[in-house]
Amino acid sequence: MALGLREVAGVAEEHFGAASRCGVDPDLSAKLIHVETRNLDAALGAALQQAVTFPGMDRGTVDELVDGAFVPSVAWAEPGIHPRSAIAVGRHISWTMEALQRGEIVRFSRLLELPLSAASDRDSYERLEIRSHLSIPLRAGGPLLGILAFDSVRAERDWPDELVNRLWPLSEAFASALDRKRMEQSLADRLRFHRLLSQLPVMATFR
Repeated sequence: MALGLREVAGVAEEHFGAASRCGVDPDLSAKLIHVETRNLDAALGAALQQAVTFPGMDRGTVDELVDGAFVPSVAWAEPGIHPRSAIAVGRHISWTMEALQRGEIVRFSRLLELPLSAASDRDSYERLEIRSHLSIPLRAGGPLLGILAFDSVRAERDWPDELVNRLWPLSEAFASALDRKRMEQSLADRLRFHRLLSQLPVMATFR
């Protein structure tokens, strides 16, 4: 069963109700399976908005890894805050990227918590006016698909284990959604290629 835009709103509303009680709907991943690929970004955006507003963060982004570069996929920010992505926009954050590639979560409540080896990362975050940051790698049993990231720009904030654990089901749902988008896009590309081949005139070679 595929869901259209009206049903997407229903999924988001159902997610919001659960989120108001426990932070993140543990069944979100299963619900997203029934959302049409063309409507996934809308459903993910609704879930991301709730994840940002529930614990009082300023911005949330989902960046997809495409051809070795991170591309903003979904973003939501509080009014007056630019919905830019530190991962996609920032430069010289090699320490952060290496940690995420290893499957590690990156988080800091204040810039001074970053190690000396992350000096260039600290400078980039400071230029982007990010005071606190949390990044969760998105994987679906394989290579890195993208990153779920949250920022605080108006004030420093902590990222306790309890909060990270409550966001983990959301990261798994996002990873599954990105993986499905890739598989369906790959299938569509193959079908388009075979359709093109079938439309080419048959060439006969005579000797």
